[in-house]
Amino acid sequence: MNSQESTMLNISSLFTFYCSGQGVSHTFLSLGGESDYPDFKTRMVVPNCAPSYRGYNIVESVPRYLKWLYYKVGDSAQSSAEKRFLRDVNDFDAVYLWPGTSIETVRKVKQQGKTLFLSVLTALLKRQNIFLTMLTAAWASLPNIQLQMR
Repeated sequence: MNSQESTMLNISSLFTFYCSGQGVSHTFLSLGGESDYPDFKTRMVVPNCAPSYRGYNIVESVPRYLKWLYYKVGDSAQSSAEKRFLRDVNDFDAVYLWPGTSIETVRKVKQQGKTLFLSVLTALLKRQNIFLTMLTAAWASLPNIQLQMR
C-alpha cells in the first residue's frame, strides 16, 4: 500500500433498491459513482443496477441470471445486498447507509465500531418513512451514532 492509500478514507455504501439511475438511485450513484476523489474511495453495494451504471466500485449482490427470482420473493434482493455489504464491512473506515436498510444491519454495523452515516431523504416512499420511524424508536439501543444530514 502506498502512502496515498494509507491516508485515504475508504467508504462502503449500501443502497437496497435496484439502481436505474433515476430518482433516488440517481442521487446515490452521483454521490459515489465512478468519480475519483483525492481523499476517499467508495465502494457501493446494490442488489442490481442498470448495465450502464456497472463500474469498478459497484458490487451487485444478486446474480444477473437470478434477478427475476430475487425480486419476486419478498425482500430477497434487499437481504442479499445487506449480507454482501456486511461480509467485508471491516475493510472500510466508514459506512454510508441509505433509507431501506434494515435495523438489524444498522445494529451490526454499529457493533463493528465503524463511523456510520445515514442518509435521511424526506418525502420518498412510505417504506422509507417506516424505516426512519423504526430507527427513531430503536435509537436508545444504538448510542453514539453520527448523523450527517444532506
